[in-house]
Amino acid sequence: MKIVILAACLVLSAAVSGLSALAGEPVLLTEGSAVEQALRNSLSLKSTRIELETLRRKSATSWNAYLPSLSAGAGLSGSQNFAGSSPWDLSLSLSASLPLSLATPYGARAALLLYQAAEVRAQEGESALRLEVRRSFNALLLGREKIALLESSTQSASLSADIARRNYAAGLIAEVEALSAEMTLEKLGPQLAQARAGFQTALLELQSLIGLEPGTPVEVQGSFRVPEAQVEAEALVRARLASRPDVRAAALDVELRRSQAGQAAAQARTPTASLSYSLNGSSRTGTGSWDGRGSAQLSLSVPLDTWLPGSAGRVQVAEAGDELAKAELALQETRLSAEVEIRSLVQELQALSESLRVLEKSERLTRRIYELRSAEYAAGLTELTSLRQALDDHQQAGLDLASARQQYSDALAELEHATAQ
Repeated sequence: MKIVILAACLVLSAAVSGLSALAGEPVLLTEGSAVEQALRNSLSLKSTRIELETLRRKSATSWNAYLPSLSAGAGLSGSQNFAGSSPWDLSLSLSASLPLSLATPYGARAALLLYQAAEVRAQEGESALRLEVRRSFNALLLGREKIALLESSTQSASLSADIARRNYAAGLIAEVEALSAEMTLEKLGPQLAQARAGFQTALLELQSLIGLEPGTPVEVQGSFRVPEAQVEAEALVRARLASRPDVRAAALDVELRRSQAGQAAAQARTPTASLSYSLNGSSRTGTGSWDGRGSAQLSLSVPLDTWLPGSAGRVQVAEAGDELAKAELALQETRLSAEVEIRSLVQELQALSESLRVLEKSERLTRRIYELRSAEYAAGLTELTSLRQALDDHQQAGLDLASARQQYSDALAELEHATAQ
């Protein structure tokens, strides 16, 4: 029995240890996986999907406007007098009515357009979330690059300070030069701490964006996207402008306003027919007979007040026309703004691509200069100030290159968002 209990305890301990190890494993994050998690966990998108399902259901059942309204009723009545009781009277009724109007089809059309517009808004929301996650991920990559650059600079400064201390001990350099090398090393400490704090802040923002608990261990994998083949703005505008979510939403809004204008005109200026039928029956208890009758009615009503100047109906028709005109202008403005955005982003990418080539060359040159200065300083052929300047130049060139790569990746993500379909 003791052996069984001991074995069970060992199994339980191993299971708990395995779960703890699993819980401590970092979450592997790439740009793609971060976007997928954000799309899956976004509360805003979940709410949008619920709204989309509601509008889909309304659109799918809009035909119920052509169903008649049905009602049924039953009654039982009786009276009591001093001479005796009278029989009970039982009555039953059934009625149906169906209004017919030329405005009814416009309601079904409006329900469909509202659903399609909600679909476009959902796509636009997903595209905007992708862009936000990519920007946040790029900020994380930039923070990682800064940390790596500062750690490399700290290591180089530490080696230089070591050489300076040995040279000072050997009487080859003055104390001020050795202290200057030590000061260069110490100045990098706060910069590195600040870079690490900035990385943690960017990580918290990304975790919040994609639905991870704060403090979850994360391993970031990926790099900035390098310049790709140049794209032509004209080709992008022709291929993607009309299918942009905001342009499609504006076009659907025009169709919706046109449908609403037609509905307002139909309600104000066309007749409405009403078809109804009722069936009534009654029976007195004890007689065994039923007295029933049915009646059908067809009525037609024509609005007349809407033909009067300044009437409420006429004003509603005019306002619906105004809303349609405004929607058409908004569509034109949206198309123009979208085209300007696409062309501007293409130009920005071209400029950043040229800048990256220059900065990459600058980073290579400053790295080589620092390597040469380090060798010269170790051999006692140059002063510490020259070495420190070379280190500063190389560090700044690396930071400038990393920032430019982030800007290029952000601009590329913005262009993908601007040309999303």
